[in-house]
Amino acid sequence: MLHDVGDEFGSSFSDSDDEEDDIPLKLSSSHVHFVHNEEVFSMYRCLLRPGETTVNLEMFARPLDCAIFLLAGGHFAAGIFKNDKMVAHKAFHRYVVRAKQGGVQSANDNAKGPARSAGAALRRYNERALCEDIMNLLKMWTELLAATPLIFIRCASYQKVIFHEIDEGGFSRRDPRLRTIPFETKRPLLDEVRRVWERLGSVTCQGTVAEFTAERLMKKQRLKTLMKKKRTEEQTFFHIDKGHDKSPSKDKKTDHLRPMPPIEVKAKEEDSWPNIDKNTRRELYAMIKDNNEEALSALVDGLNEMEKR
Repeated sequence: MLHDVGDEFGSSFSDSDDEEDDIPLKLSSSHVHFVHNEEVFSMYRCLLRPGETTVNLEMFARPLDCAIFLLAGGHFAAGIFKNDKMVAHKAFHRYVVRAKQGGVQSANDNAKGPARSAGAALRRYNERALCEDIMNLLKMWTELLAATPLIFIRCASYQKVIFHEIDEGGFSRRDPRLRTIPFETKRPLLDEVRRVWERLGSVTCQGTVAEFTAERLMKKQRLKTLMKKKRTEEQTFFHIDKGHDKSPSKDKKTDHLRPMPPIEVKAKEEDSWPNIDKNTRRELYAMIKDNNEEALSALVDGLNEMEKR
């Protein structure tokens, strides 16, 4: 008998503790777990068909009928599987990637403006031809795709519009059969299409219920320890940063209240010859500027004699 993991012990992960720092450890969103004969198994959630929420025995009684489309770097590969056989397949390649620089030509045109080289023109033509080839293939497979319960597409986000051209045989964006592939894929080739199909249909044993529970609790405890360590580091950094913020304000306050040092006022020098006229002063400054020591000495002696009288 099959039943969902949550029915067996799902509450033990989130409701077992009432501590404030308790961290609920959720199961993987890309997988669905179930228990059979006291063992825990997992499979990809994307295999659940529209209307299905949990794993049931009917899933293992039916083949993995689906369509897989892979598109990347000018390489395209697709296959339709029915009754565990690839009943239709197609692969082709066109030169659309800029050599030694990467990226398709249209992406470079959008970023830097259209290039005028012959290679750029060829890559633009091949991009349009690649889209037309895919659309023609979708039209050719219309009847097969209509009977396919699951459709998996792997491509760049800007290329998804190719598969949604409804007038050209594409799929509606709200089609409940559409799925993304929940793991990394390699270069789009027919061998890769088959590998993806085999991996999608795989079921993994996670051990007994006790082993699975112990492993989950261990991961939960490890996560809790890391979270506590992170909070401690953040609090320590906050206190240090707060201390640095306070120091300048105290210094500013102390500087503001510190008494100003007394300003020394230099006494004005006494004029040795207050009674001389402006012309004589100009002559005196001119002699000093010209470094005329003899004339300066004679003038100073004369001024001193006048002051004595």
